[in-house]
Amino acid sequence: MVPLPAGPWSAQVPAIANPERRAYLTEIAALMDARKDRIGEHAAEHALPWAIAALGPVPEHPLDRLACQQRAAARRRWRRWSRRETQARPRAAAVPRCVG
Repeated sequence: MVPLPAGPWSAQVPAIANPERRAYLTEIAALMDARKDRIGEHAAEHALPWAIAALGPVPEHPLDRLACQQRAAARRRWRRWSRRETQARPRAAAVPRCVG
């Protein structure tokens, strides 16, 4: 079985009756979504070794590059949450390669 990709953090904010707490959680979720986007952009811009090994070379076409950035961000999130970064030989996540 392959797990489904996680959706954006902003779509996972629980329904809370207290409007101040809900606003706080919504703000945190938006910050986490923005961080995920920055991670993907950074991975594509700097051709990070883990991203190249997992996803292949970064495409030149802007739409393909954006899709690659999103895959890299998803891969990094999966590695963080599954604690694969601390293991010597991490297994590949079910994220398609950027090319090929």
